[in-house]
Amino acid sequence: MKIKHIKFFIVIALLILPFITKAETHIKGYDLWNANAVWNKEGSPYVLDESLYIPKRSSLRIEKGVTVKLSTTTDWNVLSSPMRIEGKLNLWGTIDEPIIFDEIDTIRFNRSTFNIEYGILKKTNLIVYDSTTTISNSII
Repeated sequence: MKIKHIKFFIVIALLILPFITKAETHIKGYDLWNANAVWNKEGSPYVLDESLYIPKRSSLRIEKGVTVKLSTTTDWNVLSSPMRIEGKLNLWGTIDEPIIFDEIDTIRFNRSTFNIEYGILKKTNLIVYDSTTTISNSII
């Protein structure tokens, strides 16, 4: 009888576990040198443990349903801006699955290209210098 109960609980746990666990991708010293990277919702949320730098001729595309947030274990007061963009940053959310930047603090754009469609930037400052920026259907 005990084995029957154990099997039952194992089956229930296996059925429920996929709904409880959530992917989380930690970004540590992420430099996109001559790269074209894509972040998708399967790896979301993306947690910035260190600053993200996108240099010229590199790009990052963030797809619908992705959340980006800062690590709670990093002392961001002693580091530079959590995100510095000199290449391209494209955020393509949808009305049903927007991209969420959750308290990123500051994103610096310097001679870069930035596009956002259906995004939510919570407590996030944008500093834009000599850049091409398009923001539509978004909340800042």
